[in-house]
Amino acid sequence: MPDTAARYARVKVENRDSAVIVPITSGTKPELPQNMQEKWQNVLDLIAQLLHVPSALIMKLEQDRIRVYASSRTKGNPYKKDESERLGLGLYCETVVGTRQSLLVPDALQEEFWKDNPDIKLGMVSYLGLPVAWDDGEVFGTFCVLDSKENKYSQLYIDLLHQFRDIVESDLAQLTLQEELRKQLDRTDLRIREAHHRIKNHFNVLISAVRLQSRQVADEDQYQALLQDIANRMKAVSLIHEKLYTSIDTSSISINEYLHALCGQVMQNLAATRIDLRMDADNIIVSGKLSLPLGLIITELVTNSIKHAFSRVEDPYVSISIQAESPGMMVIQYRDNGPGLPEGFDPATAKTFGMIILNSLAGQVDSTLTMLDEPGFACEMRVPVP
Repeated sequence: MPDTAARYARVKVENRDSAVIVPITSGTKPELPQNMQEKWQNVLDLIAQLLHVPSALIMKLEQDRIRVYASSRTKGNPYKKDESERLGLGLYCETVVGTRQSLLVPDALQEEFWKDNPDIKLGMVSYLGLPVAWDDGEVFGTFCVLDSKENKYSQLYIDLLHQFRDIVESDLAQLTLQEELRKQLDRTDLRIREAHHRIKNHFNVLISAVRLQSRQVADEDQYQALLQDIANRMKAVSLIHEKLYTSIDTSSISINEYLHALCGQVMQNLAATRIDLRMDADNIIVSGKLSLPLGLIITELVTNSIKHAFSRVEDPYVSISIQAESPGMMVIQYRDNGPGLPEGFDPATAKTFGMIILNSLAGQVDSTLTMLDEPGFACEMRVPVP
């Protein structure tokens, strides 16, 4: 029988005389599947490249040790997968899990507590790390980056790390949800697999788009803009994870209520000013399977409008119309009152961040994104409804 007993680790924390006891991953937690581990590996490789650091790590806290669960495949990275170090030595990650807070050490050689910690022997003198936890509060470990030189890490870098950490934690929450649903209802298994597959595909498209855009960056301003764009989309993906996975056990979803709530969350989290949401939708019920890509499409459209459309608009608004055109078909029209697409812009062939993602998602619902000849940005999709 599996070991279901709670597990704890004792860690050494900066500015505390006694060890801190931390609840860690218990035997009731599901194992991480291979495809999720591969996704985390891609995350680490990407974050190390974007932050220009040799090491990006996901560490797993165990009862007596902390282990390298995944390590970026970057030049100069001294950390190897499954290497471990015993607890109680004052590792950077011990303070992170012990305080449940982020830790920034720009230069360990200049700080009394950190100057002799074990990572110094590997040449890692700067550290930025965040705790990673299961949704019930048990600590998985940390998500961290290290550098061989002094590094103060800009606020943008810190925000970006938070967004990627949120993706990792949402994966852990998804695994827990999957396990609970499997125990309760076998019939939900197929919908869960479909949800994971589509989110994974979307994330892979996002990574590909980042790589494509990064090759076109010409100067530091463009690079900073790209990083901010990535951070915003990571925040949007975190919202879609939360919204979709709380609906995943529902076989039929009101598309009007679902998208209205989702758009409100995206605007609240990403928009600097108030944006009016105008929703006109028939009472169309869709499957959980179809709601996943539709939610991602609308989230991406709203994210693009927030980024590009409203800088000079006094009363910004987004309009979404969802109408039943015929049995088995619905028409979705999206509009904003911004300046519209640049002259000569062809959405079908464009290699911009947003259009790569939108064209990929439209294909997942057997549709295409058609631009409408109207003021502002306007598009339409005809979507089959099984």
